[in-house]
Amino acid sequence: LGVEAAYASPLPLGHGWVRAAHGQLPLPAPATLALLAAAGAPTIPDDTPFELVTPTGAALLAALAEFRRPPMRVARVGYGLGKRDTPRPNALRVWLGEADMSAAQENSALVLLETNIDDQPAEQLAYAAEQLLALGALDAWLAPILMKKGRAATLLAALVPAALADAAVALIMRETSTLGVRRRPAERHVAGRELVEVPTPLGPVRVKRKRWQGTDLGAAPEYDDCARLARAHKLPLREVYQIVLASAGELFGSSGQ
Repeated sequence: LGVEAAYASPLPLGHGWVRAAHGQLPLPAPATLALLAAAGAPTIPDDTPFELVTPTGAALLAALAEFRRPPMRVARVGYGLGKRDTPRPNALRVWLGEADMSAAQENSALVLLETNIDDQPAEQLAYAAEQLLALGALDAWLAPILMKKGRAATLLAALVPAALADAAVALIMRETSTLGVRRRPAERHVAGRELVEVPTPLGPVRVKRKRWQGTDLGAAPEYDDCARLARAHKLPLREVYQIVLASAGELFGSSGQ
């Protein structure tokens, strides 16, 4: 099936008693609880008077699954039915699909961090921006600004997931001379994108296709691939881009132009 990741919802834990090799045990079974505790699995209350999560099921989920529901495009749904007759369906439901990364990025909570710096070399600020990207910032940039009394300065800004905001602030404090960092919630719209390898007369090149609301809006060759081919064939980089875009246009149609 080509499954790369598994996710699970919070687990309903029934109550009562179960007979085991050591006699009567309270539900959830001690082994089940130990496995779920080790994985930090979320649970929800359930009044069902028998076992709903077995130690085997808990072990599989603890080892294989993340306990969250990611944005995804569902392709197929399957059911596994238990033998016990219950007032409600005794079934395990599995969704199979592809992660919707554009939705995940658009819907995730973001924070914009900014600081003004007028007393630090440019190469050190560039290093700080690189480190922010390595930390997981979605973007980081530097811009020239004028501060009070006409002093030339640099704006260092980063767009980060809210979960990384504190770590990013700590990094800025360590790597720069700033005494403070501004932060505010941010929202953004994200176009769909797909990275496709396009055959060209010079060799294969990765091209990023852009989509918005189901419509193709263009394609952009990857710089590293074009630069490699320009060096290998001793051609101007601009000419390589033209060749790649022509090949992409033949493959994608008008969206590659």
